[in-house]
Amino acid sequence: MSSNPTRESSQQGDDMFGLISRYSSYVSKPEITDLLPNFLVKGSQNVLIDYAQRVISRNGFTLYNQANTGKGPIKGSYDWQTSTNKFFNLRSYDQNLEFDWNGTYNVLLSNLLSPKLQFTKVLDFNEQTDVLLFVQGGQYMQRWSGGVSKIRKSTATTLTKQGVITDTTIVFTAGTTGTVAPTITDTAANFLNAGFATGDTLTVVGSTNNSRNFTIGTVTADTITLIMSNILVSEAAGPSITLHNGEPTWKSSRFFSTINGRKFTYKGVDYFYSGGETTDTLTAIGLANGTSLGSPSISNATPAVVTLVAHGLVAGDVVTFKTAGTLPSPLAINTPYYVIAAGLDPNDFEISTTLGGTAINTTTVGSGIHTLYKATPSLSSSVGDSVWQTADSISLPTDIITPFPYFYPNKIQSQLNSVILGSDTHLMTFGSSISDYTNFALTSPRAPGDPWQKPLTGGPCQAIIPVDTDSDILNIQSNLVFQSGFDVFDKVDFHMSQDNTQELLRIFQYKNARGSGIASANAFCTIKNATPYISNEPSLDFLGKLESIDGKNNTPLSDPIKDDFDSYDFTDCNIIYWKRALFISLPVEGLVLIYDLMRNLWQPPQTIPVGCFSIIAGQLYGHSSVTNETYKLFTGTNDNSIPIPQIARFAYNNGGNRSSIKNMSQYWSDGYITPNGQLGYTINYGFAGSDHVSPFTILGSDNSIASSSTANPLGELDLGNTIIGGYSPFPLAGIIGTNSPMLRFYQIDSIPPRDYIENYVEYTMNTLDGQFALVAHGSNQFYAGTVSVTHTK
Repeated sequence: MSSNPTRESSQQGDDMFGLISRYSSYVSKPEITDLLPNFLVKGSQNVLIDYAQRVISRNGFTLYNQANTGKGPIKGSYDWQTSTNKFFNLRSYDQNLEFDWNGTYNVLLSNLLSPKLQFTKVLDFNEQTDVLLFVQGGQYMQRWSGGVSKIRKSTATTLTKQGVITDTTIVFTAGTTGTVAPTITDTAANFLNAGFATGDTLTVVGSTNNSRNFTIGTVTADTITLIMSNILVSEAAGPSITLHNGEPTWKSSRFFSTINGRKFTYKGVDYFYSGGETTDTLTAIGLANGTSLGSPSISNATPAVVTLVAHGLVAGDVVTFKTAGTLPSPLAINTPYYVIAAGLDPNDFEISTTLGGTAINTTTVGSGIHTLYKATPSLSSSVGDSVWQTADSISLPTDIITPFPYFYPNKIQSQLNSVILGSDTHLMTFGSSISDYTNFALTSPRAPGDPWQKPLTGGPCQAIIPVDTDSDILNIQSNLVFQSGFDVFDKVDFHMSQDNTQELLRIFQYKNARGSGIASANAFCTIKNATPYISNEPSLDFLGKLESIDGKNNTPLSDPIKDDFDSYDFTDCNIIYWKRALFISLPVEGLVLIYDLMRNLWQPPQTIPVGCFSIIAGQLYGHSSVTNETYKLFTGTNDNSIPIPQIARFAYNNGGNRSSIKNMSQYWSDGYITPNGQLGYTINYGFAGSDHVSPFTILGSDNSIASSSTANPLGELDLGNTIIGGYSPFPLAGIIGTNSPMLRFYQIDSIPPRDYIENYVEYTMNTLDGQFALVAHGSNQFYAGTVSVTHTK
């Protein structure tokens, strides 16, 4: 704002306003009395500066899936876009790990050592799909396939999935192009039980003329009506036809087919299975949670004989073994075996890997005391119920725990399909073979992609950060950065030998300063070739060859709000990049910070109590730092049915002359407001309002100052039309459920004359579902005509 010219009388030009508009940024470091008055300053919250340079209400957040069940805050989260294009959001709290599927968060594990899980994904060459690995501080990795499906039917020992039917009762009817849509009918009325739904891509297999993909328009028990643009050839029933919606087998639904001891979970109970993965029906199902029968002896013989006096088993029963030593080879713990009729008597029995199959031969004696468990098949399910692959554990190999018995990994990453393990209580780090994430056995000389182990230079591992830049890739290098202790970053560098037969692995320190270490294990993200992170200083910096997006390398991005950064507690903070902005959660403070990379400005702090972020279907979500709830962020007009306390506090205004006495008689405000909105503002005379505070109110219901508008400055999408507001006003219904439009308002408030040197203005709104956009404000400020300010002594 430029200063108003000195006027001889306050009665001349009282309607000439020096307006403040085109708002600049939120800052907390500069001197607030020496800023332009279009800056927002400390005290502001829950408002945004949009692309039209207005100050607008932020949108709220709404509950996603189930509400709080009284559990603790969410401490871990991971977004997994699988190799088969399924997406899962996982979250962990208390002792629970859950995944988002079918409109709810489902419990994957309920016995966590710590909710602060670390995740990575890696290709499993045997399964030919990616798997999710995670660690929590035990001497093992845990693994999940991402296998989920719904049940069509079951028996005591079989389970048939939805999404596929094979029958000879399928009829194709062409319909009439452009008039009558083609249909597929089933006299057995299986379509709904099979789980087909509107919008599904339907694949036909086995038809003479119609074996291809279609789109379901509507579906009933006996009829699928395709969309009008699909073309069918009429075909009578008779041939065996298979219809599926993209996952015709359990394996295509991501259930393991090669892992020993594979299990699925149904209604909180784990079941073994050992066949049928390449079909729609799992076979040889038995309870994984069995009953101990005692300690048997197992012979080293052909066939092996299990001896336990009065065991009580019958042919077809499922048994498993555990041991305090070693089972006779090839038997494995927690693996289902089936009692067979051959050799069965009250005290002895033989076992097979399949129901009614060939007896197992043992080749070693084994050692220690074994325990026998019985798991009687008893599965009984309902159509449409959910079932998922059970997460399993992979014990750390002797290549790690023998030389380093106190290594307990709680940090994990993957690089070029090598799994990297670290621990915040140990200096050593380990990398697996790129073709087998369970192989950590060192080789000499080390061939490309072989396992490795290296100690960090600065202390235990606090974070593992993949940092790949164009130059690294072009030089056939792969860089991995470890937070080593409090201040040090260690870089793991890979170099191929000249003949490409060996790979050199080195570890050395980045050049860094005191306090430059990462603030928490999840306080970083990636933006193309840059890696922003929160340092222990604390500051928002960039790791790697770039210090900032614009190429400057001397000032952290957080410098304009340094005072805020210095006062915040960054414990367990999280950072994510979404739609041209960085979002930083401060769970201890209950705040979210937003840095607009496109415009290089900070938004005011947002009082949103989340600990970590997720991006689901392109939208930003936050996991609560208080309860076990998840929220869809920047949507709606309230914070989960609670009003949003909005404050826009502007820097001091002295009219461009710090030493003169000013006055005003009117104050102007204009912008947009919802009909229910109550926008209060105060003029604070003198420093911190020490001379006087004048309050005023702008009401959306006041027809004398508000008029209907066909445009809404807040836009239709999250945080306005884009991430931080609309490029221009676009139509919007207004308050959800009311269809009330935003109203354009202009208000002039009369003010009793009062001398002052400087003042600041603060706008506030705390109305449920109330929103506003401030375009301009300002007074008819003029020199008071009294003596100048003097403090001469």
